[in-house]
Amino acid sequence: MGLDVFGVGNAIMDIQVRTDDAFLSSMEIEKGIMTLTDDARQKEILDALSDHKINLCSGGSAANTIVGIADMGGSAAYACKTGQDTFGEQYLD
Repeated sequence: MGLDVFGVGNAIMDIQVRTDDAFLSSMEIEKGIMTLTDDARQKEILDALSDHKINLCSGGSAANTIVGIADMGGSAAYACKTGQDTFGEQYLD
């Protein structure tokens, strides 16, 4: 049996945190947009959020599309590459 869709994409881990506008301003983060960071900036932000509840959610447009197709009854598969770290393990889970 074949697949309806085979997706290849970037394994992106969404990090969701509820915070206030003052925190965003203090960290120079623009509200309402996705912000990609390097490792040093990510560590700086996550350290500043250490007292906040953090939600991790596997994402990426290709992965989200494949999940949607499967949820609607389609036959789908997805391939990506993850890092050998906590976020990579969480993504695969």
